Amino acid sequence: MAKSGTAAQLRATAFLRRGAWELRRAKCSTLLLLIGLAVLSLGFWVYPPSQIQWSSFGVRFQASGDTHALRWGTGNDVVMLKGQSLQRILPSRYPNGANNTFQCDLPSLRFQCDLDRDKGCKAYPQLFPSAALFDNWKAENTAMPPAIFDSICHFNVSDPYEFRLAQMFREMEVPFVAYGIPELTAAAVRWTDEYLTEKLNPKALYKVHVANDSHFMYYLKSKQLAGEKDTYESRWMTYPQFVKTVNDIKPLEEAGKPHEYYYFMLKQNDFSKQASFIYNELQFLNPTLTEHDPRFGDLFIRDAAIAKERGMRCRLGMRGIIADGHIDGGLNHISMIRGTKRYVIAPPSACQCLGLMIQGQSARHTAFNWSDTSALSEDARNCPAAEVALTAGEVLYLPSYWYHHIVSLDTSIQCNIRSGFSIRDDIKQFLTGCGFGPK
Repeated sequence: MAKSGTAAQLRATAFLRRGAWELRRAKCSTLLLLIGLAVLSLGFWVYPPSQIQWSSFGVRFQASGDTHALRWGTGNDVVMLKGQSLQRILPSRYPNGANNTFQCDLPSLRFQCDLDRDKGCKAYPQLFPSAALFDNWKAENTAMPPAIFDSICHFNVSDPYEFRLAQMFREMEVPFVAYGIPELTAAAVRWTDEYLTEKLNPKALYKVHVANDSHFMYYLKSKQLAGEKDTYESRWMTYPQFVKTVNDIKPLEEAGKPHEYYYFMLKQNDFSKQASFIYNELQFLNPTLTEHDPRFGDLFIRDAAIAKERGMRCRLGMRGIIADGHIDGGLNHISMIRGTKRYVIAPPSACQCLGLMIQGQSARHTAFNWSDTSALSEDARNCPAAEVALTAGEVLYLPSYWYHHIVSLDTSIQCNIRSGFSIRDDIKQFLTGCGFGPK
């Protein structure tokens, strides 16, 4: 796929901002560096990642010393990326028998990404037929199977080497999971119901969304078409009332009997009142700071002004809640403080087979029932996707317009923030083809 001038400029900007890639070879290093820079400035690779032999790169980037290593950063703030082992590695094989085809510590394979209808970014994340994911792990099943299609890289951002990899993946606009954030780890222990009751004020009222089944389909009342109805209702509760209500439902839940589902919300206005403690305790996601966090730079908050305007969102939910799949604009960091959520994700290039509604109260959301893949078309069943089980202490980065379908595996607390916006020319083309372009 040919690169547009805009796309090349975006890559050049990221290249200059993050520091030059330098091939360190024993001979002809200057010539190779100039050639590498020329290739980057033109915005293409002679050989796409899908045509490169993975085993060859595995050997080259594990060479001893600085031979064939990559530099990331500027001045004294430089880390050599030389293919060393990560603390958390991807599975070698997936539930459908497919072998892993990507190594998270070889980012050079992913510096440029040609979006493809069937293969996403071709190299990362490795994608699989949606039916394979939902047949292996049913949408309503909150018990994790022995193996899942988790092809998302995990980086310990307290480790300088892995932090640099996370920075690079963010620049490449591909998803990853970050962990090793001290205050998030601490909050996962500290945020008990008793602690939250005290901090949120036991008498303060908060909005709680209530549905008659596990599916929470977002809707916007102002966009309702004839015949469309609200998909859930809103009630006001104190935090102790919410906790008691959820606990009272557990016997019905365990007996498999019908019951209501409750989703407790903390929105922008709440963070200027009782919920302001969250900004203090999750400093890495605090949009009110005037400077970037010295530990993580702009990794989690790209544009503080946009983040402050939109504010953080926190959701406290019951086991089994399903947020039906959808796409969002904005660079989204999703942190888990309690529990685990399953995220099924797909790149913007897959929008045509996801059943996304283009009008009405739930536009941008899937109309498909992924709980019954046998009723779906072959195109939908083969729609490329990946998944990750995001657990307490982890942060999932989702670039703009990446599809995500969410299942709460247990009682959970999740906070997210969007900061900045990025959309490439090829993504615009895919979205336009799916009905989301200019009218």
